[in-house]
Amino acid sequence: MEKKLSYEALEHRVKELEQRISTSDSESQVLKYFSIARVMFVALDTKGNITFINECSLETLGYRKEELIGQSWFKTCLPEQFQEDILSVYHQLMANEIEPVEYHENPVLRKDGTERIIAWHNAILKDSDGDIIGALSSGNDITDRKKIEAELKQAKEEWEQTFDAVPDLIMIIDNNHRIVRANKAMADRAGMTAEEMAGQPCYEIAHGTDKPPGFCPHTLLLKDHQHHFAEIREERMGGDFIVTVSPITILKDGLTGSVHVAHDITQRKKAEEILALNESRFRDISMSMADWIWEVDKDVRYIFSAGNSKKVLGYEKDELLGKTPFDFMPKEEVLAAKNRFMEIIKKEQPIIDLKNWNLRKDGTRVCLLTNGVPIFDGNGKFTGYRGVGKDITRELEIEEKLKRSLEITEKIIENVPIG
Repeated sequence: MEKKLSYEALEHRVKELEQRISTSDSESQVLKYFSIARVMFVALDTKGNITFINECSLETLGYRKEELIGQSWFKTCLPEQFQEDILSVYHQLMANEIEPVEYHENPVLRKDGTERIIAWHNAILKDSDGDIIGALSSGNDITDRKKIEAELKQAKEEWEQTFDAVPDLIMIIDNNHRIVRANKAMADRAGMTAEEMAGQPCYEIAHGTDKPPGFCPHTLLLKDHQHHFAEIREERMGGDFIVTVSPITILKDGLTGSVHVAHDITQRKKAEEILALNESRFRDISMSMADWIWEVDKDVRYIFSAGNSKKVLGYEKDELLGKTPFDFMPKEEVLAAKNRFMEIIKKEQPIIDLKNWNLRKDGTRVCLLTNGVPIFDGNGKFTGYRGVGKDITRELEIEEKLKRSLEITEKIIENVPIG
């Protein structure tokens, strides 16, 4: 099977064959070449009727030779929507009214109704007197190539749309720290267009410096060809970022650069700072107050303790975690306290001024005034309670002393004789 020729070679061969035909030089050899060539050859008369067609053309079109010789090429082998316009141009060519187009692409219609796209090289045929007697065209079926080109174009467009739709700041950087491409988010943050950024040193755009900064992950990647990341704060880009770089390696060329992705974590960092500040405030407040702050899970086991648990119960917070409030109560208090607490939990109600006696680590008794609120997760499911325990032992002792003093006073008054 003969190898397909390039368009330039085809054009040269058509002209060569045209010359050989016009001088009747080895006409039979020329026709033999046309017949076996793995390139389409079609010859038309001045009316556009087929006078010669080779085997490659017949295979492409799905016809037998006798079905096409003498037939109109334009009405038989072109899709209907193209017939009139192309035939009109052909008539102008045959009348020598316009210059021939040496190369063009157009669909042809197969016998089974399907279409193929053919790339044509054309030559005008003339007799020995120089009069136009028809045309000779050679063509290559480029349908598959066109399909691949369309798929590649679509893939390229989809990739570009995805690249520009990503909110992260992305650059493709070469081995010399020059920007090959930047996405829309990066260009917008830099106040430039992607086209303006191309070819610029990345460190000038991102950092405003004349060389890469010491922490530059791209510099590290160039040394070891590995992935790297860094968390940086860059005022020029407007915040805090996690920067990752991934190597771009082409088999024949090796490392050609990296994909540089900067994920903006400015809001997260601000939230972390606020959270840390709030935690510090909470810790300072809880340590300065006399109360004990606690949290229990749905099984009434302590999962958090802060404040003055040591002062209130004599236990460190780690000694409380995993235990229940009932583990620290006198045995005679447990049943009643558990019943009261479970009734509240069952209804998922707040705990309001619940008095309960407990035993300190040293065995002494302490009365706590407990207040708390139920906790629910994002789906509204009950997960436990969070609240405060206040030592009211002293207040109860004073109250009891006042009560006794009042009783004694009342008895004295009752026993004082009148008159």
